Amino acid sequence: MKARLRIIFCCSVSWATLGHGQIASNQDQDLERDRIARLSDAPIASTHSAGSSKAIGPITEGMDSLIYNPANTVGRSRASSKKDAFASHFGFPYLVIQSTEGSDSFLEKSALAGEPSSTILSQMVEDASEEQYHFGRSTLMVPAVGLGRMIVAPLYDLQFNAVKASDTSDVVDLNYQKKVGAIAGLSFTDKKKELALGISAAFFNMDQIRGDFLASDMADTEVSKQQFEDATGSYSVLSLTTGLSWRINHKASPTISVTMKDLGGTDYSHQSGIGSDYKVEQNTSVGFAVSPSLGKWGFYNFVLETDEITNDELSLDKKIHASTGFDFGGRGSFSILSIYGGYDHLGGSYGGHINIGFIGLQYATFNENIGTYKEPIAQQRQSITASIDLAR
Repeated sequence: MKARLRIIFCCSVSWATLGHGQIASNQDQDLERDRIARLSDAPIASTHSAGSSKAIGPITEGMDSLIYNPANTVGRSRASSKKDAFASHFGFPYLVIQSTEGSDSFLEKSALAGEPSSTILSQMVEDASEEQYHFGRSTLMVPAVGLGRMIVAPLYDLQFNAVKASDTSDVVDLNYQKKVGAIAGLSFTDKKKELALGISAAFFNMDQIRGDFLASDMADTEVSKQQFEDATGSYSVLSLTTGLSWRINHKASPTISVTMKDLGGTDYSHQSGIGSDYKVEQNTSVGFAVSPSLGKWGFYNFVLETDEITNDELSLDKKIHASTGFDFGGRGSFSILSIYGGYDHLGGSYGGHINIGFIGLQYATFNENIGTYKEPIAQQRQSITASIDLAR
């Protein structure tokens, strides 16, 4: 079993799919863009990933592992236990909120309404034309249940982003997505619990409003409402992620990970409205981490990871992410207190979590690119996770 897992591990490093998917919309393809209302393809948001500049593949666990490495579903603090716990997670609820400054009210109104309001969307467009850009995201999983090495949860994810497409144009790029479905993950390990293999699947329906809009059209309620309806499409999606984790030895826990998000490419099957079928290509990442013990105090973590390995549009420096941090009173998400920070081509990020009994809180400040690949523009955002985990 161990030999077979090592073979799979080595082979998977070289397995990747070329290219990147195109999102069908009513955008002007001839407009030379300085900014793009880019949204994450990941079905769920992660505060830990945000505060670590996405360098968490070898040390991720729990709900985050469903996206960043499903080999670690059971959690690092329990990975070396002789017997897996019957209930590893029971989040009721598990909620992640991300936003830019001044966007909280838009996120709250959108989440409560359940459906995009033309009034809210119009205000986003008008503000973006004045270079006040709004981003918001909310992920809710109730209940999020982990049994042994398996995690299952219903999925609700809402995202929006609005930016001025060009410095020489009044066009605003608006992107709004709502995903409703389910996500699940399962992992396997060898007897020594040094090698682990995992896979996760997310099935969801996605409603999307994507297009170019002018602030001058937003004053007329009927005109703006019709424009948003004309830019609306829906899709059916099945997304797979697989991951491998190899802990070379228990001292300092040097660990190598390989994660393949959107395994084999994820097809977005067009169901209604504007748009057509499109594909998001596989994103392969490889990471290395060390987590030496600090004695009774806790653990130190250092992670170096590279992703988008086959994306020819990105230079090497834009593919490398690094993070470092400390866990106190335990390890990983089960520690009482954790602080961490990360760095990539967009700058630094930082965050942490605190667990008090069943209640867990996380916070992070991070950057995302709203520019092009060649000319990135960093937008600062905040992320908060709140959970009640009865299995903690």
